[in-house]
Amino acid sequence: MGPRGPLNAVSDDHAEGLRLFSVTLMLGITIAWPMARLLLQRFTAPIRQTALDCIVLICSVEVTLWPLRLLSEWSVDRTLSITNILAGWILLVGAFIALAAGSRSWPPRILVLVTVMVMTVCTPLLTTGEGLHWWSPIDITLGASTIDPARLFGMSPWPGRSAVAQLVLAASGAWIIVFGARILTRYRTDDLAISRSND
Repeated sequence: MGPRGPLNAVSDDHAEGLRLFSVTLMLGITIAWPMARLLLQRFTAPIRQTALDCIVLICSVEVTLWPLRLLSEWSVDRTLSITNILAGWILLVGAFIALAAGSRSWPPRILVLVTVMVMTVCTPLLTTGEGLHWWSPIDITLGASTIDPARLFGMSPWPGRSAVAQLVLAASGAWIIVFGARILTRYRTDDLAISRSND
């Protein structure tokens, strides 16, 4: 792992499988995880429980993908980009889950689930092929895990760092909204309790 290269000279045989595996991980993050959390019982502590999910998933991605570098021609920079993209989407989707998982009613949870699924399924239709965008999880994962994106996608060399930076900013903004909504909800609950006690 780390700076070491592939173990054998036939690592190209694994390239397609590694691309599909990376996309499968992304689909699990953007579809399976929200479905498992939003369609089951509500979280009593949505922010804390979702943050724990994020930590577990990010650690699992890191432990899973770095050893696979020995079976591919991924450089250290490319492997880091792939893991950062997956981690960024874990944080972004986690913010959506934290926003709705504590709701007692179904409509907010269904709305968030549909939003995440639309982002996953429909955003590839909006890409131009001239580059990769952080808001298209499938395309960005395919582009990052492809050794030669110019050959397969007609793209310029992989713009991983800028896309990762944009993804981190989006995830950070989403979590700021989550904490802001939590604070507002707490203040509203306190005000309601005070008004009832005065009555």
